[in-house]
Amino acid sequence: MTKTIKLLMMFVIVSVPYSYGQEIRQMSIGELFILANQQNPDIGVTNEAITVARQGEAVAKNARLPQINASLTLSYLGDGTILDRDFGNAMRDRLPHFSNILGVELYQPIYTGGAISSGVRLAEKGTEMAVTNRTISVNSVRMSIATNYLELAKNRNLLKVYDENIRLTEKLIGEMMTTLPYTRVIPLP
Repeated sequence: MTKTIKLLMMFVIVSVPYSYGQEIRQMSIGELFILANQQNPDIGVTNEAITVARQGEAVAKNARLPQINASLTLSYLGDGTILDRDFGNAMRDRLPHFSNILGVELYQPIYTGGAISSGVRLAEKGTEMAVTNRTISVNSVRMSIATNYLELAKNRNLLKVYDENIRLTEKLIGEMMTTLPYTRVIPLP
């Protein structure tokens, strides 16, 4: 029993400072939309998908450009050793020590049967699809925000109506109490 009470007291002590640190502020629906665009993870994922799709489109367009490969090789070759048939009698011979190779390769597609153009169109359609998915995601989040916002406004208005009804009822009861001493009950026949 005391362990439970101590645990409950500890929870209250720890949670009280956090409840005072929260501030209440009213926001318009436009501010909520902007906040959702900045912080909603679904919208963030679709933004990243658009970035990836645009990068894929750039890669597909780069296939039209020529490809250039260049290589440079330097090598060192030590002195050679010459052996006779019975692997005895070794002799050293001076050979060229350095060599270099320079290679340049240029590749330009001339005719690919429309593969590059269709790849670019496919990447562009992928970008359009990513933008459409983002629009769908933003609209879904905004509909959810608008629904919750309107529900809160409705509940706030209902509270105002209830408060006004309570005030009017208390006023009516007060008027009835002031006229109570002057009323007379007439028995029914």
